[in-house]
Parts: sequence; C-alpha cells; structure tokens
Amino acid sequence: MDQLPLPLLCASQDASQTRDLGTRVAGIVEAGDVLLVSGDLGAGKTTFVQGLARGLGIDDPVTSPTFTLVRIYPCDPPRPAGQEPPSALVHVDVYRLDNLHEVSDLGVAEELDQGAMAAVEWGEAVGEAFAPAHLSDHLSVHIEQGLPEDLDRRAIRFEVTGPSWERRRAALAEAVAGRPPVREEAS
Repeated sequence: MDQLPLPLLCASQDASQTRDLGTRVAGIVEAGDVLLVSGDLGAGKTTFVQGLARGLGIDDPVTSPTFTLVRIYPCDPPRPAGQEPPSALVHVDVYRLDNLHEVSDLGVAEELDQGAMAAVEWGEAVGEAFAPAHLSDHLSVHIEQGLPEDLDRRAIRFEVTGPSWERRRAALAEAVAGRPPVREEAS
C-alpha cells in the first residue's frame, strides 16, 4: 500500500465542521493516545476537542480547562473487538502554566497509564514536559484561522509521530476525508 502523504491539511468552514472532524477522529483514538492541539486564541482548539468528546460518547458539556487546567471525562465508546478504546478523555490546557514542568503535577501521565487518552491544548508548548514514552507516539493537530481566500475558514493540519499513529495513518486520512481538502504536503 502506498504511504499517504502527511501532514494532511484540510479545511473547516465553521465550528460545526470542526466538531464533526473531532468526532470522526475520535473513532480511531486508542487508550494511551496523546493529541497535541495547537493554534492561536480562538482558532477552535476546544471546539475540536468537543467533537472528540462527542465521538467518545461523552454527553457532558466540554469547556476549555483554561483556569482549571485539566478536566477528565469518563468515556466508553463502542469499538470493534481488538481495539482498546480510551477509558477517559483528559482535556488539558497549558496556556496559563508558568513553568512547563508543572505539567507533570497535573497527573496526566498517570491517567494515560490507566487507559485514558489526552487532548492537550497549546500542545506545541509541552513537548519537554511529557515523558518520552507518552510523546514518542502522538498526533499533532494544528488549527489555523483564516485561509487567504476566506478568513472565516480554518485550516487543520494533522501530523503523526510514532508507530501507533503510522499504523493508523490511512484511518486518519479516511476520518478527515469528509472535509474539503486544501492540500496534502509530502513528509
């Protein structure tokens, strides 16, 4: 099978489409996964995580954990035999942390070790704060506001790191296929 080019870049017209994209990505996340979600203020990071939560069967309202730093949502999504779905969504926002070493105090690693998955807003800033075991295999989701041809649109870029996400590369491409493609960049 040909390798699908990544990073994959797709477009979202509005918050509803961004949530829908998160919902479809939820269908391929597994226990222990880390999603690093980045973008400027107001780009749609929490909106994407709301869709992710919906896809994981979470009915509770999902809001940005900007001031609480971490919110944990138990989940039990239906999955085919052999797939280990996450037991919880750990939604983290590190925007207000003074020191990235504070991330270890949040208990995210322990949750991951117990079968949860984490979506970390401002994820591009936490690379050194997570143990290599948790970041050697992750999905980066970067949301950028305002494509040149339409400032209300969002460009969403996905990059995989590690063998687990390489194994799911085709599933990721299929999950985002419903969004109008902007372009695919060769790795």
